[in-house]
Parts: sequence; structure tokens; C-alpha cells
Amino acid sequence: MAYCEWCFEQMETIYQTPMLTNSSMKFSTALHKAMFRYELRGSDLLNRSDVSAAQTSKFKPGQDINVAIMEKLLAAMTQEALDYMLMLVTQGK
Repeated sequence: MAYCEWCFEQMETIYQTPMLTNSSMKFSTALHKAMFRYELRGSDLLNRSDVSAAQTSKFKPGQDINVAIMEKLLAAMTQEALDYMLMLVTQGK
């Protein structure tokens, strides 16, 4: 599965933005908030991303997420949910 080029560019922008060190939200927390807001089921994301439940079983809001797995999950999200999630990360809300 090819990763979304737009997702990669957005992640590069996020990592290069200095203001994020003090006000950013963890990706795992933003992912869970986006899933809740857009009613995304974890099982659907796992099926579309080719990620196993075992690989994500430790993910809880606030914990670190493996970058390779996170990229697969981002590529499986709807554009609207992805935009919301990235907004949360960049604005720290």
C-alpha cells in the first residue's frame, strides 16, 4: 500500500514547525479524538490500513505510536478526519 503523499508532506511540515514543542498534541491523542468525532471504528481503520490489532493494542491516548504504523493508519483515514486530526496536532487543542 502506498502512503499518501499529502500526508507525508503534512507530517514534514508539522515536524519542522518550532511552535509545536510546547503546544502540540500527541498523534495518538489526536487520532483517538478524530476517530471519536468522525465515528471511525478501529476495526475499519485496521482493515483499510493492513495493520493488525496486535500492532495497535498498546495504543491509548497519550502513548507513543510507531511511525510506520501511524503512517498506515493516516493513509486509511477519510480526508476530513485526517485534516481534523492534523489540525489538533498543529494547534495543540
